[in-house]
Amino acid sequence: MDLTELKTDDKTALEGSWIEYGDAKFLVRHTNTKAYRKAIQKAGKGKAPSQLRKNVELQTSFGIEVIVDAVLLDWEGLTKDGKNFPFNRKNAFELLNLSEPIRNFIAEEAQEVANFQQEGEADDAAAVKSKS
Repeated sequence: MDLTELKTDDKTALEGSWIEYGDAKFLVRHTNTKAYRKAIQKAGKGKAPSQLRKNVELQTSFGIEVIVDAVLLDWEGLTKDGKNFPFNRKNAFELLNLSEPIRNFIAEEAQEVANFQQEGEADDAAAVKSKS
């Protein structure tokens, strides 16, 4: 494996990449950013690691807080009761608490190197991933 296939575009990693999920799109930031590390520190403040390991509800709220603060930057195509459901912090918490599949999708896509590479690098990374 060529290590350059693992390199992300710093600007895309920080500013995010649009990822489609059904009829909606989410602007997702890579987890390999300073903002993500800061969000983990903030969310973990006052929580013992042993608490997080033992308490699923605490793990979930921790993960949601990190996603809202550092990963999920915007969305398009979401509605609630037939009306546009705009992106903001409050609505992001509501969405991620409501939908475990969307929460897991966003968390997984935020770690996917190919989402944050320049076009040619992303194609190469996708080919490597399909071989494994």
